[in-house]
Amino acid sequence: MTIAVQLNTTSWVLVSSAAAGFMENQTGNVALIRVEDTPPANTDSMGHQLKNEDGLGWSRATAKNIYARLLVGQGSMIVTEG
Repeated sequence: MTIAVQLNTTSWVLVSSAAAGFMENQTGNVALIRVEDTPPANTDSMGHQLKNEDGLGWSRATAKNIYARLLVGQGSMIVTEG
């Protein structure tokens, strides 16, 4: 299933908790990505950068939470799980 996840600059948003999937940054801005067991603190601004219109696929033996937030603005991350 493909969904749009709304991202912002103020909080980390759960993008996926699936073992496999693909995400594409359609926010118009740089998104920060983190793989964590629990949400990072809202004051934490460190993460891997996913530039606008770039995609990222993943596949793991065990599912992990993927969180994202934006450096500026707001917009949609398109996510397909499975």
